[in-house]
Amino acid sequence: GQIARHNVTYNAIVLLDLDAALERAKAADEALARGEVWGPLHGVPVTLKDTYATRGLRTTAGDPALVNHIPQEDAVAVALLRRAGAIVLAKTNAATLAMDMQPSNSIFGTTNNPWNVNMTVGGSSGGCAAAVATHMSPLSFGSDIAGSIRLPAAYAGIWGLRPTHGVIS
Repeated sequence: GQIARHNVTYNAIVLLDLDAALERAKAADEALARGEVWGPLHGVPVTLKDTYATRGLRTTAGDPALVNHIPQEDAVAVALLRRAGAIVLAKTNAATLAMDMQPSNSIFGTTNNPWNVNMTVGGSSGGCAAAVATHMSPLSFGSDIAGSIRLPAAYAGIWGLRPTHGVIS
């Protein structure tokens, strides 16, 4: 699909959990057939910035010291997404420890702007923005203290939301 076609150019997706996502999507379809709705995001595939802890999935934050880190628990926001019925499809590239305005790190390299690969997509949540702009993901979750969602969204020509401080863990 879109990830196979576009990720080689844009380098937005750094960990694809396709088998688990397809299994969860099948379960979501079967639940709907029984009249069950898991929540407002029932069956929606989402991608997450590689700074969010994801149970059983490598989470590096782009830091070589965390290259083999596999959390035992989901971050609060990830747990809430799963409870709302979302399907975690993949992790997206980010600046090392989310501390730069470029989505680049020594583990996964640089994410390219979907409009011009010679330009930055901004950071630190640039992988999220590039994934959405290239239709590799319908919804992606980043984080933002100093523009890390807002700038990549603007540079990629998509909409980004930075929630009010303290609303989401």
